[in-house]
Amino acid sequence: RYNSGLVIGAGGGGGASYLVDDFAPYIAYDLRKISSTATNSIRVRRLSDNNELDIGFNGDSLDEAALNTFCSGTDGFVTTFYDQSGNSLNAVMATASSQPRICLNGVIDSVNGKPAILGDGVNDSLRKTGLTGSRPNTQFVLYDKVGTSGYFGTFNGNSIAGFSLGATGSRIYQNGGAFGPYSTLNTQALLMFKSTELSDSDWKYYENGNVITNSGQTIGTLTYANISLFDRPANTSRCNMYMQSYIMFNSDESTTNRLAIQDNINTYYSIY
Repeated sequence: RYNSGLVIGAGGGGGASYLVDDFAPYIAYDLRKISSTATNSIRVRRLSDNNELDIGFNGDSLDEAALNTFCSGTDGFVTTFYDQSGNSLNAVMATASSQPRICLNGVIDSVNGKPAILGDGVNDSLRKTGLTGSRPNTQFVLYDKVGTSGYFGTFNGNSIAGFSLGATGSRIYQNGGAFGPYSTLNTQALLMFKSTELSDSDWKYYENGNVITNSGQTIGTLTYANISLFDRPANTSRCNMYMQSYIMFNSDESTTNRLAIQDNINTYYSIY
């Protein structure tokens, strides 16, 4: 069973452990504590004086009291989304005008009662380059779509190996091709994409645990070298959306693991 950021009994010996401890992702960004060794979730710049502060956790949740105090009466922007995997693959943005928002006039941006990072769809992003991508891989994304266009996720240079926003939900976009159909929700949703090396057409895409029909397209061989959470690395195709979690595995996660990871995320964020 699952309790907040914890996976109870999944680590063996009956003890409590965190999602990262049990499943060892390559990258793990989340606005809650998902690793027993993590100390911070995000680094925030406040607009009033451009000072910055690392924001950690209160129990297994983001330390909202610290964030509220730091951003009292002003806006706050995320400069770093810390990687909790232990691989130190933090997503960053040094350009102040391109940093996504986490506070507006001292009020924390939120989705479904939990903090969320807002990309404005104009110039915002958080990125990590120089990654070692692989096929197969498995990605989990918790977002809330506001706009109806843009790309985010994994890239090889500026070639897309990730997600595309649309009028309804989102779809996979890889190796110069769009793979459908779109998911169906224009609200908070948990996406899961699993590529494969066994057969190019044997890829899987899920929204809130429900499979989106694979129309048989060949997904190609493109792997990733970068992650860009709200746009393409060439500063184009921005996404207006909220994000709360992005977790990446350089592996084809089993059905058992997929269900357990989805369960863990859903139990904390109360998505569906």
